[in-house]
Amino acid sequence: MASMTLTSRRTIVRVDHLGDVGGMENFIVTQPMVISCSSASKKYKLYREDKKKAEEEANRKRKRDEEQKEVENLLKLKKKKEKWKKWSKTSRTRRTRKL
Repeated sequence: MASMTLTSRRTIVRVDHLGDVGGMENFIVTQPMVISCSSASKKYKLYREDKKKAEEEANRKRKRDEEQKEVENLLKLKKKKEKWKKWSKTSRTRRTRKL
């Protein structure tokens, strides 16, 4: 709690105001200030967690899309090979018939 109080003092009070009050020792931290700082800290932590989850989801989606594209490319290649095999078989039979 002491570190949060020090952090809240640094966050809330500007350096100019500290000079007017007479230094950090004379600045009084009230309960509403502590509550405000702790709620701001919690909100920021939630924001970071949400951002991290969104990045992870984006990475999963990107990987899934890459894998899907790879599968589609492999299927296209397979179809081309099958088409080529089918064509080569028909062309061989035509050649043999002509002879």
